Amino acid sequence: IETAESLELGIKKYIDDGTFTILDLTHQFEEIKSKGIEDTWKYKSFITKLVSDISKQVKKAQAGRMVIDTVTPFLPVEGYDYAKSLIEALSQLNCTIVLTKESSAKEIYESNFVSGVIRLSQELVDEKLVRRLYITKLRYSNYDTSPHIFRIEKGKGIIVH
Repeated sequence: IETAESLELGIKKYIDDGTFTILDLTHQFEEIKSKGIEDTWKYKSFITKLVSDISKQVKKAQAGRMVIDTVTPFLPVEGYDYAKSLIEALSQLNCTIVLTKESSAKEIYESNFVSGVIRLSQELVDEKLVRRLYITKLRYSNYDTSPHIFRIEKGKGIIVH
């Protein structure tokens, strides 16, 4: 909320009128971290409970869209089965879902199970840091694969050039 307000995005009024809800999932992060879930079956059980809890909140808020920023803590082990379990469970929520994930040098398995992937990066160009946006997957659509420079502007959000 503080970050959005510092960017003058005006979300406070939407929170106040109930059209924007923020769920704090910190306790779920701590649970998965403390259990050290390395067994696929235990992980699926944890994810089922997590998505059930989220589902109740999605229904309560009558949400048409949901963002999870970030799913990185929900993927304690890089691996196909873990990513598949998480994405399949979330897809049952009957709303548009946007997931963010911190990138890693390892293969990103989640991209196999989602409809679109947008990668954001910061690159040094002529000794200046430039933010770039790449669309690497957008199922059922023609899309521009070239990099797009973007900036974050107060009161407007992300501006893509």
